[in-house]
Amino acid sequence: MKILTAIVVLLIAPSLAFSATIYVPDNYAKIQGAIYAAANGDSVIVRPGTYVENINFMGKTITVRSERGPEVTTIDGGNPKYPDYGSCVYICNQEAPVLEGFTITNGKGTDSWLGRLGGGIMVTYSSRPTLRNNIITGNHPPRGCYGGGIYTSALSDVTIEDSLIYKNGASDGSKGGGIYCQDSTLTVINSAIISNKVEQSFYGLGGGIYVRETNTTLTNVVIYMNEAFNGGGIFSVSYPLSLTNCTLCRNDAKYGGEGGGIYLAACNATVTNSIMSKDSGYEVTLTSSSSLTVRYSDIEGGQDYISGVPYGGTLNWGPGMIEDDPLFYDSYNGDLHLTWDSPCRDVGDNSAVAAPTDFEDDPRIALGTVDMGADEYYYHLYQMGDVVPGSPIHINVVGYPTAPVTLFLGSGLADPPYSTQYGDFYLNWPPLWQGQIGTVAGDGVKAFSTTVPSNWTPGSEHPLQALVGPWGGAYSKLTNLDTLMVE
Repeated sequence: MKILTAIVVLLIAPSLAFSATIYVPDNYAKIQGAIYAAANGDSVIVRPGTYVENINFMGKTITVRSERGPEVTTIDGGNPKYPDYGSCVYICNQEAPVLEGFTITNGKGTDSWLGRLGGGIMVTYSSRPTLRNNIITGNHPPRGCYGGGIYTSALSDVTIEDSLIYKNGASDGSKGGGIYCQDSTLTVINSAIISNKVEQSFYGLGGGIYVRETNTTLTNVVIYMNEAFNGGGIFSVSYPLSLTNCTLCRNDAKYGGEGGGIYLAACNATVTNSIMSKDSGYEVTLTSSSSLTVRYSDIEGGQDYISGVPYGGTLNWGPGMIEDDPLFYDSYNGDLHLTWDSPCRDVGDNSAVAAPTDFEDDPRIALGTVDMGADEYYYHLYQMGDVVPGSPIHINVVGYPTAPVTLFLGSGLADPPYSTQYGDFYLNWPPLWQGQIGTVAGDGVKAFSTTVPSNWTPGSEHPLQALVGPWGGAYSKLTNLDTLMVE
């Protein structure tokens, strides 16, 4: 028996070997140098800073993660030797890495016979990456491009989580200002795709997302203010497209194009617990052989804002549908939180819920019945705009109307947080400052403005939390933790 045990230990010992953790710039000055040194299963931890390089995972299944998040850690693909060439990140050799916590910017794409591919990130050759908690922004290939932000092809399987794909673009007949995905699988969860564009062309397709022959699943995704000729938000060709608890708003089909929200070309789409509002050129355009099955969703304006049914498209208008203005707090300025009076509150289908939280990590079924859209109406604290010393800042607190709001500013975070009758309190006690800032308005939001202290230094972090309701109140709750990061 002892001999057998020894043999078993020897056989499994390689799998028990500890993975290594490599630090940048401590161990290697560049991220690519750390990737060269890493083996499968290793982790590369990147300290805050801007790293001007184009990284390649080289077939390695490793984790490359920033230490403190994308707000303070950037991969800048603007190589000064080749200012008009190169994707920021290459995942092209059948690897399954994790890329987490970076701003990916200034990518110009990789040349191919199709044009430039993947300004920010290029994924191909059966790779299976997880892209988590990244900000992919400011990637603008200088000519026609497939995927200003992300390009995926060749039987790859891409998962995007908790990420922002923002202000990427391409021109001259391009496809996929934010994401281009072909012959692959695409899963996007708890993310936002905002202000991506395919510009200067009557043939540009898919301002936010272009997918072709790709199984596409979107859950808790905001798709807002994207632009293209056809398919301002999404252009989908063949293969199923599924949206659950998504919000599409103010996407634009330019130059008289169609499908401001979604353009379906020979594609079968299923939409559940979602909102489509104020997209131009019809909310959805169906071509011949396409179908849309929609249920427990709000399509503002109703069936009149879906085109193509008389020309061979099929519309399955299911139960639980509404046709009203969703009453976002401020859709003109990008605030798509539901208000207290929103017709989309507490009217979704609980059985269709695909994730336990909404796009901001609030509980997904908060008050008994799930809401439509990416946002679940719940006690919540958030900020709008940049945090600049000496400048105004706007803080909003979501709660029930007339509830008093107490705001807390912390000196740091409690580890573990304090457990209270109102939920977890995340700040060190006592806080630096606390005070009542008024009561929640009838729309369910308390708007509060103040001035950022002039002595706050760039890069510093200042945590906030709020109590909604009176001390001792039966319905009083602590909100989420929010952190003001000084620009």
